[in-house]
Amino acid sequence: MNPKGNRIINILILIALIIIVSSPTMLAGAIIYSAVNSKDLWVFIIMVVIGIIWTIFIMWLFRWVYQKKKLRKNEPAV
Repeated sequence: MNPKGNRIINILILIALIIIVSSPTMLAGAIIYSAVNSKDLWVFIIMVVIGIIWTIFIMWLFRWVYQKKKLRKNEPAV
């Protein structure tokens, strides 16, 4: 299967996807840093909730793109 479209655009899309996929991990690092250096518990709780919501959104987004492009045909359950 050959890639379709402009090679430079595909590389830029790949770099953007790498950053987007890594963002929940970066957010988790920020949460850990703030938990160690912050005395305010509410800031920590709000950051954890935002991190969970962001991670769920990224998972949903990739599932939606995966199903929209039909990269894999539905296989019957065995």
